[in-house]
Amino acid sequence: DIDERFGEFFGNDDLPTLKEEFLSTLKKDKDTDVEKHYQTLLPVFSEQEKEFVLKKGYKQSSFLATELFDFYKKQNQPAEALKYLQKYLKHHTDRDYMHPHYVNETLLRTYFEAAHSLNQPIYDVAEAAVASHLVNAEFFKTVAGYLPDRQQELEKVFKKKNRDEFFRYLSKQNRLAECLKMIQKKDVEEKTAFKFFAKHKKTVREEAEVYFLHRIDQNLTKSDSTCYKNVVDTLLELKEIAPEAAAEALRIIRLQYKR
Repeated sequence: DIDERFGEFFGNDDLPTLKEEFLSTLKKDKDTDVEKHYQTLLPVFSEQEKEFVLKKGYKQSSFLATELFDFYKKQNQPAEALKYLQKYLKHHTDRDYMHPHYVNETLLRTYFEAAHSLNQPIYDVAEAAVASHLVNAEFFKTVAGYLPDRQQELEKVFKKKNRDEFFRYLSKQNRLAECLKMIQKKDVEEKTAFKFFAKHKKTVREEAEVYFLHRIDQNLTKSDSTCYKNVVDTLLELKEIAPEAAAEALRIIRLQYKR
């Protein structure tokens, strides 16, 4: 069996024979691990054979899909390269869900750049990628840049499917008012809110002071060591923007809790 033979040790002299067996297997449409065989036999493939193998197996992995894309790019056939990348993404998208085992950021970046350069529509792929948690805050900025007319629409999907990353995106864009609204609505985790106020406390002083004081009160009602650390960390942040309020909070803690 061809798959079993690939698991054995063999020398370079065996490659031409193994190549013929592998090509014969593909021509008969038998299931086989194309990626493993492709990488082993690549040195003895002709360009025509390489194209044949990649077209047979490109749907198996992002590596093979990218190899086929690069093959046609080198042949100066960008439209053909994009066509197979589109087929690959469609094959691994089910009801607007992209499987992360088969689709990654590198592949998506390749697709968006190629589709944009050929003036091909990309919103559906962008929406599926965002909905499938394959786009983080940094990558979203790039994707949205390709879709200025539909950025708000895509942001709604991002916010609905991945609120913490969307919050990070807003923060990186310095859209602080929107960040504050999300915090007020409790749309983000508490640790995310704390990191936000710790970073932007001097810009949103009033809101930060209110938040820090509330966080101190919340953690004082509990007794585990994590909460004690939270109180200390919050007092230090508060001290930087409102030293008098921090001193008063500390005085009350010492008085009421004898700490």
